Amino acid sequence: MGRMRVLRTAIRSALATLLAALLAGCGEGLYKAGSAAKREVEVTGSLAGPEGRLVVDGKVELAWFARGTGSPVLMIHGGPGYPFKKAWEGLAALEAGHRFIYYDQRGSGKSTHPVEGFESGNFRENMLALDEALGMGAQLRDIEAFRKASGRERISLIGHSYGGFLAALYAAEYPGRVDALVLVAPAELVRMPMKKSSGLYGIVAEGLPAERRRDFAAFMKRFFDYGTLFRKSEREVQELNYEFLGYFAAAFPGTAEDAGGYIPADIAGFGQHALFLSLGRGYDLGGFLATIGARTLILTGSRDFASEAEILDTYGKIPGVAHRVLDSGHFPFEEDPETFAKVVGDFLPPGE
Repeated sequence: MGRMRVLRTAIRSALATLLAALLAGCGEGLYKAGSAAKREVEVTGSLAGPEGRLVVDGKVELAWFARGTGSPVLMIHGGPGYPFKKAWEGLAALEAGHRFIYYDQRGSGKSTHPVEGFESGNFRENMLALDEALGMGAQLRDIEAFRKASGRERISLIGHSYGGFLAALYAAEYPGRVDALVLVAPAELVRMPMKKSSGLYGIVAEGLPAERRRDFAAFMKRFFDYGTLFRKSEREVQELNYEFLGYFAAAFPGTAEDAGGYIPADIAGFGQHALFLSLGRGYDLGGFLATIGARTLILTGSRDFASEAEILDTYGKIPGVAHRVLDSGHFPFEEDPETFAKVVGDFLPPGE
């Protein structure tokens, strides 16, 4: 118990460091609900063929690959910044009528990493630059770029974990643009602080073996050291974010195969911290999600580490939302692909 108290203290200290950084910068998150859709998105490139790249606003290239034929469904990965390693096994049975488009979010995978480092010593100036390049608004406009490139007025979205949170925000930002919205184990990020969950870092801390907890406490201090963040390079931040995967695998060994398999160059560096700085120290986006008009399905796993209570208490504000519990953990599309395909296939609009 003593070690757990030390670990909880370290996590609170790390989050307090984030709070201090935000207060020094602007005091609040930089993302404002409804702001992304106010900026027009310029997109060049095509979604024809098995893979390719879209160019957004003439400067950021988004790598993608597709499987199947028929109605387009955009796939949004989790993390933030852990790109797809392969097409989902749980969607293979649906590829005859749907075309699943998997893309690497900006700042991760084979897409452009727009921030390699910072020269300024001004925290607020750097925070604004990071938000412009990799923040929530930029990520949401990238989804709109794929919607525009599809040539469709409306497109279906499937988002996993953090990608589910991103997909839900897009549906609220761009009303009338989403045909069907599938949120697979969506991240508990709708409000902060959370009311029914200790959050990802707290959950990992609780799941770690006792001998790893002091190391994790020290890691948390380094991870949230915002006093030195802008003196690091993208590769240095990637290495730090990659280190977290080792603790995640130790806390949840049954998911190691799904969560592992990356190298530092695959994942986001500054992109992860852009999320924290975009959203801020305290917010509640539940009311914004209540404006979503798209048909929405939430899938949670009976053995998931995430808090179903927190998910349903926040995403449950989406009007008419449907919910199914699957006999799985955090990765139902790999753990029970047949059931996943049946549930998602029944929910998506009929394939072409």
